[in-house]
Amino acid sequence: MRNRKEYLPQACYTLASKEGDIFLSIVKNLKVPDGYASNISRCMNLKEQNLSNLKNHDGHILMQDLLLICLRGVIEKKVLSVITNLLDFFKRLCAKSLDP
Repeated sequence: MRNRKEYLPQACYTLASKEGDIFLSIVKNLKVPDGYASNISRCMNLKEQNLSNLKNHDGHILMQDLLLICLRGVIEKKVLSVITNLLDFFKRLCAKSLDP
């Protein structure tokens, strides 16, 4: 009996190793205005391809504003539009006032 992993295709939102490197290098080289977010590049580990030890505010900034910019050249447009809608939802949810 074969392993089930052999039969499952990779999800369309999964980044390949090369795409992950591109994404992480874009995040590592981001320059943001003073006081907007801390130095996110300190939280990067390009060898292990992970992003860790983010402060809460930096996670929000990354999720609401920077993620779309970083993924623009890496992910296909259909998936990017879904991510755009999701990020917009979280941005509206975390706003100081709700717009019904």
